[in-house]
Amino acid sequence: MPSYQTFSRLVLDYPHHTHFIDIIPVMGNIINELKLKNPDLKEAEIEGILYILLNSKSLTNNELVRLTGLPKETLKQFKFSIANFLKEAKDEAVSLNEDGIKIISDLKLKPSTLPLLKFHNPDLVKKLKEIRKKHNLIPKRELDQFFATEETSISKAEIVNAKGLIKNKSIAVLGDDDLASISIALLNPSYENIVVFDVDDEILKVVRDIAKEYDLKNVQTQVYSVFDILKIEFKHKFDVVLIDPPYTKRGVSLFLARSIQLLKKPLNFAGPFIFFNYGNSFKNPQKTLEIQELISSYKMVIEDKIDKFNSYYGAESIGSSSSVYVLKLTPATKVSDHKGLGKIYTYEKQEEDEFPFTSHYVFKLFDVPGKIIQDEKKLENITLDFCTKHNLKVKEVFVTKFKPHGCTITVVLSNSNLLIHTWYKERAVHIDLVVCTEIYKESEMILTLAQLFATEKIEYKKIE
Repeated sequence: MPSYQTFSRLVLDYPHHTHFIDIIPVMGNIINELKLKNPDLKEAEIEGILYILLNSKSLTNNELVRLTGLPKETLKQFKFSIANFLKEAKDEAVSLNEDGIKIISDLKLKPSTLPLLKFHNPDLVKKLKEIRKKHNLIPKRELDQFFATEETSISKAEIVNAKGLIKNKSIAVLGDDDLASISIALLNPSYENIVVFDVDDEILKVVRDIAKEYDLKNVQTQVYSVFDILKIEFKHKFDVVLIDPPYTKRGVSLFLARSIQLLKKPLNFAGPFIFFNYGNSFKNPQKTLEIQELISSYKMVIEDKIDKFNSYYGAESIGSSSSVYVLKLTPATKVSDHKGLGKIYTYEKQEEDEFPFTSHYVFKLFDVPGKIIQDEKKLENITLDFCTKHNLKVKEVFVTKFKPHGCTITVVLSNSNLLIHTWYKERAVHIDLVVCTEIYKESEMILTLAQLFATEKIEYKKIE
C-alpha cells in the first residue's frame, strides 16, 4: 500500500468507472492536504495535533480537547481526515496505528505549542490537586461551573504575580469555583487581603476551610450574586479583580460592570486591573468581536490577551479552553450602578436580541474653516446638500444658535435624524447620523463631507 512518504493517491469517482491519479509530493504536502480538509485550522495547529498524537500512547477524546484547546467537533472532523493513520477506536480512545506513527515521525515535527502559555509549578499543582480531592467539589451546571485544571488555577495565580499585582494588593475574586483565591494565597502570601464573592455557599465554605487549614491570612468570603447592587463597603476598594463569567454577552457585561465597581477609581493609566477569562468556538468569531466591543465601550485597555491559556474539565464545545484578557482601567472607565437583568447563563435558552435595522454614523471634522462654522445659513445649506447627495429625505430642519459662536443643526429625516454640532474656537464639527435604511453611496460620505466642509481631517465610526 503506498504511503504519504512516496506519493498520495487521488481517487476520482465517475458513474461507470474510477480513475486513480498518483501525485508525487514533498513530505510537507501531508500538512497541506490536511489543511485543505480542515480549512478552519492553522497549519501550526495541525502540526500540534499530530505531535500530540505521536507522543501519546492513547488519549480519550476529552483529553485531546484539553491538550489542544480545540473544540470537540473540530477535532472530530480532523480525526475523520486522518482516519487511515488511527487505530480502530475503542472506548473513545485515540491513538496512531503503525502507518500513522511512521509517517508522522518522518515529518520531524517540533513540540506542540498548544496551548500557548503555561507556568511550571509542579509542587503547587500537586498541593492543589490534594486540596480538591479532599474537598471534592462538584461543578454546578446551573451556575456555568466548569472547573479549570489544577495547572490552570496555578497559572492564573502565576500570571497575576508576574504582573506584580499580588504584593500589598487588595484582590477580589468574583466567582471562585477554580479556587483562584487559594492558588494566589499559596503562591505569594504578601497580598494585603483577598475577598471571594460567590453566590455558591458551598464554594465559600470550602475557601474558608482551606484558608483555615493552611493558615492563609486575610482570605475572606462574601455571599453575593452579580444581579445585586454591590454594598457600599466593597465599592472601589480593590486593586485587582479575577473573573471567569458565563460566556454570554449579558453575563460578560454584568461581570465586567461589577468588577469595575469593585476596583479603585484610576487616577492615571497605571491600572487597576481585571483578569478576565473568555472562551468561544473559533467558528463563531462574531461573539468574540462583541466582547471586544464591550470592553472598548467600558473604556478599558486590553493590555494582554493570551489564547488558550485556561484548560477546563468539560466545556468541550469551546475546546475545553479559554483566553485570558488582562484589562486595565483608565480614568475614562465608568459604569452605571443598576440591578442585573435577563438571562446570563449558557444553559439558559438565549434568545437572539432582535432590533429594527439601524445604522449610526459618527463623524468628527477638524480644521474646518471659521467662515463656515460661524455662518449658520451656510452650515444649513451644506447640511441640505449632504442630504441631497445621499438621498436622505428631509422633513424638518431646526437651527439652534449659541453665543458668541456655534450652533446645532437638527434635521428630522423621513428615515431617522441628523445632528450637527459646531465649535468655533476649536474649528471642530461633530456629526451624528442615525438611519433605519441603507444609505445611498455610503462609501462616499467622507469624501462628500471633506468637500462640503473644506477639510481633509475627518474621523469616522459606524455603530451597527
